[in-house]
Amino acid sequence: MNNREPERKPNGTGPRRPERAGNASSKRAVRQNKSASAALTADEKKRILRIILRSALIAAVVVIVIYLALYFAGFRYTSHKNANGVTVRFIGWVDKSNAIKKGKLYYSGTEKISADIDSAKNEVRYSNKDVYNGELVNGMRDGRGVLYFANGDVYEGDFKDNDMTGSGKLVYANGDVYEGEFRNSLFEGSGVYTWADGSSFTGTFEKGMKSGAGKYIWADGSYYEGNYKNDARSGAGTYHYSNGDEYVGDFENDQKNGQGSYTWANGESYVGAFANDQMNGWGKYTWPTGRTLEGVFENGAFKRTQFEETAAGEETTEKK
Repeated sequence: MNNREPERKPNGTGPRRPERAGNASSKRAVRQNKSASAALTADEKKRILRIILRSALIAAVVVIVIYLALYFAGFRYTSHKNANGVTVRFIGWVDKSNAIKKGKLYYSGTEKISADIDSAKNEVRYSNKDVYNGELVNGMRDGRGVLYFANGDVYEGDFKDNDMTGSGKLVYANGDVYEGEFRNSLFEGSGVYTWADGSSFTGTFEKGMKSGAGKYIWADGSYYEGNYKNDARSGAGTYHYSNGDEYVGDFENDQKNGQGSYTWANGESYVGAFANDQMNGWGKYTWPTGRTLEGVFENGAFKRTQFEETAAGEETTEKK
């Protein structure tokens, strides 16, 4: 029969395997080694810390040396804010007078574009594909220059703090042309805007809009000469139509509003009140025969009358 090992009881109180000789001494040796290892680890930590500190000091010295070398070689980081609050940051090379030579420009604001600048070429190439050739101050367009827009528009003229300011000419890709005064990249002051179809406006602008006295000539020969406000005909003016009709009087929001006179090419005329581009209010309508119709008009139609001679039944045919 085969010998079997004694079964262990469920409570684990069965016979134990006898310990090997020397087991106690081995345990003591392990404990001693652990203590030695702990002491060694502390020494190692100090040594590692010294290495780290030494390395950090060396790295700091290297960084300072590199910084000084780059600085004396002309490498700079500068920041400049223009009159419109746009901050321009420059990283690159400058000359002995600290004037920018070549590097990278970063613009704050809504567009947040960047640009490569090369002062030797008087050239700035922007990340939005615009290109500028001309005078520069602190990395800004300043003086005379040409700005080629990515969409095909071209501006040639004066710049100040990166904006089109002064006199210049803006040629649009669609054929429109504006020539005159600018401020903060908007039409400001006297100028002439010519559309591709031949229409033109000559007069004054404010914040990019027609404002003040001016003359607008349409391609068909019609023209308006008078006052503008916020890009619309407003105030006293004369509107001459290509068919020979003419209105002289008050305007508001691009419409005939106020007192005025309208003369048709066939000789008929109306003098009186206008509103919403039509005869509205008290007025007098006169035919070439001399007959007149005086009274109240509403939306271009006669409502109540006073007669001089006999004019009943005659029609009024204002052309707008």
